[in-house]
Amino acid sequence: MAEAGVEESFAHLHADGNNFAAISWTAAVKFGGQGVINDTGVASNFTYLGLPTNTKVDYAGGSSFVGTINAPQAAVGTSGSAGFYGAIIANSFSATGGSNFHYDEALGLAANSGSSGILTLTSYREL
Repeated sequence: MAEAGVEESFAHLHADGNNFAAISWTAAVKFGGQGVINDTGVASNFTYLGLPTNTKVDYAGGSSFVGTINAPQAAVGTSGSAGFYGAIIANSFSATGGSNFHYDEALGLAANSGSSGILTLTSYREL
């Protein structure tokens, strides 16, 4: 875990598909460069857990993220050409500079047997 108040960065975490991987963070975290998380391409194989003091998660540059983020206290943002494939639980979410987000419907199917896996909008705010 990172020390509270310290912004941490790292480039690559490899999930090989044989195990489920999860990391938790207590401080702000920034993923960038050409880092790739979860090389398996299966979003259910990787989860990022933001602890209550984790208030910011940034994903930038040409990096791609395949997995889920569960950081209900954090402002989550993607920028640059970052690609996100999976699902996010966050205090807020922003995507800028050509970044993109793709919800993985298979996550809904995996979590709820018989579910359609369709993303349901619960609230939004037009800016």
